[in-house]
Amino acid sequence: MVNKPSHNEEAYFANIELERRKKRQDEQERKKSNMLPNMQMKCPKCDRELVKSIYLDFTINKCEACKGVWVDSERLDQLTTKNS
Repeated sequence: MVNKPSHNEEAYFANIELERRKKRQDEQERKKSNMLPNMQMKCPKCDRELVKSIYLDFTINKCEACKGVWVDSERLDQLTTKNS
């Protein structure tokens, strides 16, 4: 007879895995930002400097001039899954 994990056990281990992934993602983002500390991104639309902002626990880049919002593809996927 095989014992299946209870719902609480599954939720517990799912939460542990989620925390590990978030920690790994945070470390990767920290390393990425440390690699290019002085490089300022420019808006692809109007060529003005982008300003980093926080939206739903994610770092995004906003253009104050044209009001464009720019995110990398990983963050876009995370934002769309978080909002659905």
